[in-house]
Amino acid sequence: MKRNILLMMLISVCLVSCKKDEEPQACFTYENKQELLVSFNSGCSVKAADYLWDFGDGTYSIEANPEHTFRYNAFYDVSLRITASSGEVISTVKVVKAKAYCYYCDCLINGNYERIKAECGTEQAMIAARDTFASISICNCSDVTYD
Repeated sequence: MKRNILLMMLISVCLVSCKKDEEPQACFTYENKQELLVSFNSGCSVKAADYLWDFGDGTYSIEANPEHTFRYNAFYDVSLRITASSGEVISTVKVVKAKAYCYYCDCLINGNYERIKAECGTEQAMIAARDTFASISICNCSDVTYD
């Protein structure tokens, strides 16, 4: 009986301590910081030794947690490729929206009002552009919004 209990304890100890190591994993989060500036964080990646970011706009970074300023208010396929110390390469991709200040206008086009996104950029530039655009067209323009 004592022998069976001892054997069961040894098996239990081996099952707990012989657990397989975690597999490498590429993972990231992001946050829009200000106009077109996005901060990336790879802290959720597992066993990453090297990083290669592709921001989807023709630019790259090898930093673990880069910040990147996009040129346009748009959606980008951002990928992170990690290389583990074992040499294994793992990738992940997310669609990232780079935000900027935009204004919208309801414009008279062919006898009907249609809502259009007029322009995007810095908040101050968009307020000036919106006011100029509204004064020279048949449009009612909205407040500048962070989009």
